[in-house]
Amino acid sequence: MSVDSEDAEKYLLEKNDIVFARTGNSTGRSYFYDGRDGVLVYAGFLIRFRLDDQKVNPRILKYYTHSQPYYNWVKSFDTGGTRGNINAKTYGDMPLCLPPRPIQNRIVEILDALDDKIENNRRINDNLEQQAQALYKQWFVDNRSEDWKEVKLSQIVDINKDSINPSLYPNTIFEHYSLPAYDAGILPVCEKGSDIKSSKFIINDNVILFSKLNPRIKRIWLPNPQTEHAICSTEFVPYQPKKSEMLGFCYSLLNSDDFYDFVLSLTNGSTGSHQRFHPKDTLDYNFRVPKIETISEFEDKVIPLYRIISKNRIENQKLAALRDTLLPKLMSGELSVDDVLVD
Repeated sequence: MSVDSEDAEKYLLEKNDIVFARTGNSTGRSYFYDGRDGVLVYAGFLIRFRLDDQKVNPRILKYYTHSQPYYNWVKSFDTGGTRGNINAKTYGDMPLCLPPRPIQNRIVEILDALDDKIENNRRINDNLEQQAQALYKQWFVDNRSEDWKEVKLSQIVDINKDSINPSLYPNTIFEHYSLPAYDAGILPVCEKGSDIKSSKFIINDNVILFSKLNPRIKRIWLPNPQTEHAICSTEFVPYQPKKSEMLGFCYSLLNSDDFYDFVLSLTNGSTGSHQRFHPKDTLDYNFRVPKIETISEFEDKVIPLYRIISKNRIENQKLAALRDTLLPKLMSGELSVDDVLVD
């Protein structure tokens, strides 16, 4: 995305700026600008704060806005089922209990080390995804044969919408796959069956999760295959291959540019994250499929890549949970910075 406006320079972010969403379902979401993402401007629904690095280590605010105490503060503005707006004055009055500057600096060093590990895993995964998609394109797009059978997506996958009945799982802890308001990735949220209030889908074996939110952004995941009890929110379309030995092929197909272009053609014409499509309409997607022997060869090459990606995502989930758990304990002094070692 880019901005073509004469006024754009008025809204340029500077290093150590932090912006907050003030309205809608994104209220409370934040972004800390450190310059690594290039030249950016901020939108009108965001509130910018310019942090004085003489008074505070700016990155401590970045981490604080990803911690449970901050989430609880944001949640206090919810009114029933609606998330209340938070204006600039309210954000400015947000209570913070900051330790002395040397302690702030040490906390940031600790949390930066965890973030560096997360970023390294993310880059590895990006590279592996690109390798897998390059293989898919080479095998099934560039070298596609007219002799291959033309099929619809509905012939190789089902949409698995097995809803959970919480009363049947009162003491079961589920790993909950969702797109949290505070993170673009998937974070595990432990929920007991009796605590699950809204509609969720049970994740069966070999399910592929495809995000329905803002289809211009690719968001597709293979859940952890070692998870015995998992559910996903209705933000996802849970595709399940009819044949488990086609999991890698189906994932690559659903992650292809051609399929995303098809999904975009089905959207309702609204913009941004409010774009919607009917999942069942995606089952009309046409493509050519080779013999199962060719798909099996492809599976042997890509499934190991996707398993590494899944392993790295699980590690990132744990690292992010550790980071967000450590912060309030370090800031309050409950845990000494001298007692924390990050390799």
